[in-house]
Amino acid sequence: NIQANCTAIPASCRPIKNETLLNYELGAKMSFFDGRLMLNSALFHALYHDIQLSVYTSYVQPNGQRGFFGDFTNAGKATIDGLENEFAWRMG
Repeated sequence: NIQANCTAIPASCRPIKNETLLNYELGAKMSFFDGRLMLNSALFHALYHDIQLSVYTSYVQPNGQRGFFGDFTNAGKATIDGLENEFAWRMG
């Protein structure tokens, strides 16, 4: 992970775990009307473990000024389900 500010934020020096993903997808590509209408569809189910997220952390500098920086952290498990559709119609 990025360890850009270990002095100000010691927690940013801790390594993060690799995320793992198990993904299932079912899809179809279809065309109709002699190829003038195209339809692509997909269902998906994604299971993440140790998903990595971008976070912003605030801190106080030694001179008293406040600052913030972007870092990454593990956020545990996540499940993402979805449906994608794409279509195109050629007129004429």
